[in-house]
Order: sequence, then structure tokens, then C-alpha cells
Amino acid sequence: MPKLKEIGIGVENVNARDYVGQAQAAERLGFHSFWVPEDYVFPGAFSSGAAIATATSRIKIGTGVINPYTRHPVLIAMELAALDQISGGRAILGLGASLRLWIEEQMGIGYAKSLSALRDAVTIIRRLLAGGEVDYQGRVFRASAGMRLNLEPERPAVPIYLATMAPKAVELTGEVADGWIPFGGEPASVRRGMAHIRRGAARRGRAAAWPTSTTAPFCSRPWPRMTGRRGRRSSRCWRRPWRGWRISPSSRCLPITA
Repeated sequence: MPKLKEIGIGVENVNARDYVGQAQAAERLGFHSFWVPEDYVFPGAFSSGAAIATATSRIKIGTGVINPYTRHPVLIAMELAALDQISGGRAILGLGASLRLWIEEQMGIGYAKSLSALRDAVTIIRRLLAGGEVDYQGRVFRASAGMRLNLEPERPAVPIYLATMAPKAVELTGEVADGWIPFGGEPASVRRGMAHIRRGAARRGRAAAWPTSTTAPFCSRPWPRMTGRRGRRSSRCWRRPWRGWRISPSSRCLPITA
């Protein structure tokens, strides 16, 4: 089995200040990346990531994950470039389509063509970070009329990981992304996902760009209001090494109550 190259950790907090101390501890312990979720309505990923960046020096900082509906891809590129500047080139973008419940039913934002939305978002973000004016007309999002970043990105390319589950969306990950966040899939479902990754990557001649191993530790701890038997049951941690793609550098750290 290939050796583990990187391991990261992700924690979800109700108080954004907690992220700083946790990221500092993760850096001291040798983790390679620290991931900040953005479930609604918790602390925002970019503001929390910026605070982490000023208090750490080595650990990579990922958004795990944001979506292109509540932030237009141009705004994502702008905030991502700023986070990469503040962190000195340590940012990673975790991007997903979110949920219709949150986006459309609760916030009243149109939720359509989620696959096209992700493709458009990745294209616009990459082109803006690469520099120069962008003229792109997508099926869901566009960036045109001389749109460009006025700030100078730390790097012309920031790693983009897609959080996808449906087969066509996982194939899109293989086509356009630098990594896959499967959000807790069992080994069998991850193996099936890997086949879709390969299929999508092969269409773009990118198969060699995908690493060949992953480990996915899933950890949990009780949240402040989760006490008693439910809290004890949520405090579980296990580790599953999987041979295949380096699916995600993140270990999601969320309450598990089932």
C-alpha cells in the first residue's frame, strides 16, 4: 500500500474564535491542512480562514466547502486570492453545489443546473486567478465585459477540490478538479466513485494528475448542546486507509449521532 503523504483535519465550530487555537494545535501536531466548513448558518469559511492564516505559518487552509450560489464565482475568486495572499500561498478551495433546501427553499436563490454551476465556477475562478481579462459565458454563471482581478494573486493556480456524490458530478471532478471530497463515503462507494473519477479524468487526458492513495480519518466530538447519551455516542473516532485516489486532504470532524 502506498505511503500516506498528507493528512488534514476539519472541525465545525459555533464560535469562530475556536478555529484559531484548533488550527495552531493541528499545526503543532504535524497536520498538513486544516479545513473550515461552511454549513448554514455557522461562521463563514473565508473570514475564519483569514484568522487562521494570521496565526499559523505552515498548515494549509481549506474551505470545506463553499458553494457558487451564495457567492458568485467572481466573488469566490476574489476572496480565495485574498486568503492565499494572507496565508502566503496556503489556501485550498473546497467547492460544492450545497443543498436545494438551503439555497432555494430557505434563501430563495434559484437552484438549477448544479453540475453546470460547478463547471462554470471552476472555469471562472481558474481564469481569474491566472490573470488578465475574462470573457466567459456559462450555462449558469458568466464573467465578461473586461472582468479581472485588481489584486495580484499569490499564485496563478490554487488547488480546487470538489465535493460531489452523484456519478456525473464525480466524473466532472475528474475532469476539472485537483481533488475529491466524498464526505464520508464507505469504502465500497469510494471505489465506485474512483471509477467515475478515472472516466472523467481520461476524457481530459488528466489521469496522471491524480495521486494514488488516500487515508480518510473521520473524527467527532460532542457539540456544546450535545450532552448525555447522545453526546457520548457522538464522541467516536476511527480511521480507514483506502488504496486509490488521494480523495481529499481533509478529515471531517463532525458530530456522528447515528
